[in-house]
Amino acid sequence: MDIMFKIIATAGKFDPLWPRDLVFLEYARSLGDELIVILYNDYHTFHSKGPMSIVGKTEHTRLSILEDLECVDAVVLSQHGQDFRYEPYTQFKKADDFSVAYELEQLHTFLFVSNTNETMIMNKVACDNLKINSRMITIGECEKWQQKRQQKQTPRS
Repeated sequence: MDIMFKIIATAGKFDPLWPRDLVFLEYARSLGDELIVILYNDYHTFHSKGPMSIVGKTEHTRLSILEDLECVDAVVLSQHGQDFRYEPYTQFKKADDFSVAYELEQLHTFLFVSNTNETMIMNKVACDNLKINSRMITIGECEKWQQKRQQKQTPRS
């Protein structure tokens, strides 16, 4: 019997790490055997959001915070950079600058999840080409999951 190890991946800058992000990460982890966060590096954050976006925490601080979360099994810093071009995606305007296709391919991801439209749109082409399932997870879905989890943990009197 062939048992498939399910790696769940997500991507983002996580600055700041909001309570809803934590619930999202916990829920994402429950969907597979391992959760890997692809953390957007400072180059990506600066070029996608502008110079004011780096007023928060640096990539190394954000990486350290995510690594300390119990629900996160590993954190990979994205390879975005001025000289980094992932060839399969250079035909798409800026797609190689904003997707995490390179990281997804290296991780042998089973499922890519996102809680933002922007992240899902940027990575949909890569997921489709790599034959990786992708799924948008809404805040409402996370909240329902959290409520069910809390009900299971609450002892009945």
